[in-house]
Amino acid sequence: MSKKNRKLIGVMTFVVCLSLLNIVLTLSLNNSYAADTSEIDSSGYPTNNFSASSATQKNYVQEALTTSGQTSVYSDNFKVSLAFVANTTTPLYSLMKNADMPGTTETLSVSGDGAPTTISDPGLLYILGHGYNTTNSNYNIFSTNTYGAVTDNQIKQYVTQVAIWLYVYENMNKFNTYCQHQEQCVFTDNSGTSVTASDIKSFINTVGNTNGYNYLKYIVDLVNTANSYTGAETSSIASLSTTKPRYQVDSNATLTTDAITPAVTGNEDNFMYFTARVDDPNNYGAYLADSNNNRLTNGSVVTSFKVVVPLRENTDGMDLRSVKVTVTGNFIKEEGKAYHVTSSTAQELVAGKGPLIKLNADETAKIDRFSDVLLGYVPKEILSTDFSLYNFTKISKIDVTNSQELPGAHLVIKKNNDVVEEWDSTTTPHYIHLNDGTYQLCETIAPSTHQLNTECITFTVDGSTIKTVVMENAPVEDTLALSNSLFKYIGLLLVVVGVGGLGIVYLKKAQSKA
Repeated sequence: MSKKNRKLIGVMTFVVCLSLLNIVLTLSLNNSYAADTSEIDSSGYPTNNFSASSATQKNYVQEALTTSGQTSVYSDNFKVSLAFVANTTTPLYSLMKNADMPGTTETLSVSGDGAPTTISDPGLLYILGHGYNTTNSNYNIFSTNTYGAVTDNQIKQYVTQVAIWLYVYENMNKFNTYCQHQEQCVFTDNSGTSVTASDIKSFINTVGNTNGYNYLKYIVDLVNTANSYTGAETSSIASLSTTKPRYQVDSNATLTTDAITPAVTGNEDNFMYFTARVDDPNNYGAYLADSNNNRLTNGSVVTSFKVVVPLRENTDGMDLRSVKVTVTGNFIKEEGKAYHVTSSTAQELVAGKGPLIKLNADETAKIDRFSDVLLGYVPKEILSTDFSLYNFTKISKIDVTNSQELPGAHLVIKKNNDVVEEWDSTTTPHYIHLNDGTYQLCETIAPSTHQLNTECITFTVDGSTIKTVVMENAPVEDTLALSNSLFKYIGLLLVVVGVGGLGIVYLKKAQSKA
């Protein structure tokens, strides 16, 4: 390409880029921002009546004791009714230990103004968010496998329910609403004498040593973390660890970034997972791949990923900045709702358990037989961060006789006489990211078969599209071959002269004889 043509293309490109400058600057940034409130997953909280269904009652602590051939005066404390919102897998958790959960055909009602009570205690929210629920089913305390893998959701729900009861019991001073009467929350021995939360924790850890029941120790872990948990930080994520992703171009002219691992920069306790997508408005064929270069679909859950862009044979005019990658972080939104069950009955709260609970101060009122119910549903907080690829400069070192890439030359790029980068040419072009500005491409060592190009090429990078710079080299004149040819011609001439001379001598002899 002539200098005149390069200047013309540069001017045209500059005019087009000027109008897109503001958009370009915006796309180049690496921002972290909260999604619109419409994207926050806050559905799932009923605001009017909803039905519940009860499953089989479980007592895995008693099972563990039986398996190990032991008995305990504490075993009656751990019978749990595993209840769900009707026709769903959303669990229900009783906040009052010794109160019944609603039956299959009964209905839970929201209180007073038609809205459930908001749970604000951070420890209770921690147990709900990191125990078993229908939102964070794969990134909770069980996913650590500290006490072995747990795949049975009934076990997860059981562990979570006992952890809620034990946490409330250990912090009864904070839960007057649920523990107005001791029997609503207390842990006792078989004689009805209350025992301390520390005794219960020690007992659970001991029972958790039983083979096959190690998961019971998750109960204590949940409670201990909840007791020290003060609430989430402000959630934040970063899609890149550096300003720009590094990438290579292979021999098939396919651009691939290094593996990009998004980072959680705030609220790690409530982080669940990343998803990623790539936007390719110019239809370059950009896509995401995993660390093993397997193609991913937009919206895939990722821990790390690569961005792949097949380059055109002629990269002039390609604008990689139009390729934008969005990484979305999914966090637990610290929010929980408790539903007060307004159904009542004349039956005892729990057989043999102390005074009855009144719906109000009227001693003639029926008792409130059911516990307040914590809905085992966790809304998600969704945050996004995005980045765009950047344009590069393509440097080609070619043989002037055939336009093929020429290996073996040592090249440098300078800006204001400072060396920006240097490398040895190969059989493929060299790709480098350069900030906007004017540069010089110079050759300091030529291949042994070619002449040194002593003229540096000045070029300008304006960031609008991929920039191509070509430096040519002419082959070295083969003086040895020229000398060999000259000797051949001289030799041939001598042969001709010699043969001619012999012919003349022979002719003269013939004439003499005649």
